[in-house]
Amino acid sequence: PFSDSIKHKQIKGLDNFVIDVKEATKIVGEAFKEYNIKNLKYTGMVTANFEAYHFTFDTAHRHYFVDVTKKGGLLLSASSSGNLAKTDITLKQAQQEAENFAKQLGLENIKSVWGTELSGVAYINLAPVVNNVIIYPDMIKAKISLDTGSVIGWEAQSYAYNHNQRKDFNFVVNQQTAQNMVSKQLNILSIKKCIIPQEYGTEQLCYEFMCTYNNYTYYVYISAKTGLEVNTLRVIKTSNGNLLY
Repeated sequence: PFSDSIKHKQIKGLDNFVIDVKEATKIVGEAFKEYNIKNLKYTGMVTANFEAYHFTFDTAHRHYFVDVTKKGGLLLSASSSGNLAKTDITLKQAQQEAENFAKQLGLENIKSVWGTELSGVAYINLAPVVNNVIIYPDMIKAKISLDTGSVIGWEAQSYAYNHNQRKDFNFVVNQQTAQNMVSKQLNILSIKKCIIPQEYGTEQLCYEFMCTYNNYTYYVYISAKTGLEVNTLRVIKTSNGNLLY
């Protein structure tokens, strides 16, 4: 859910300090220290939505491209090219690997909130979970190889734009009242608390109901402020894995 989280024009998720190339190099080395990296090179500055240091390096099987933000020293993105071997780990193990990588970067309370796999790669959505509330606007996307469990892709733009210390977890509507708003035709499998992104940079505190109906899976979002349904998503099985619409 919400993998295309709205990115605010105002950047709120970066710490208020500036790092130099030497410090950025150290961040890359620490992040990938278990990968036996070679030929780590700084190739220049990226000045698109974020000012970032761009690096390349090699591992035994892949070539990586990595960006670290000048402000805050956040690992903003990583991509790689190379061959994948046979599948040796499960999707659940891949989700744990993604969480461990986030923790190694110093990102707090990051949990896997969605995962699917395709052609030997696990696609994992990560988000902060605070007081059992999923913060969907701060989404981080990870790609994990199912042969080695290594991170082969990383994208943290939504986190960089949106992350902040949210304190408004006032659930005016209780869970039972929210549940009564869900269609009786749906079979509720799980209930979670969350913040979801809305238009124009706003956010909504909600209950998330994972449901089934006619062999489809749905995610229904009921506002914790008004008790009204604010969004519904359906899981679609495609040749590109499970997607949400």
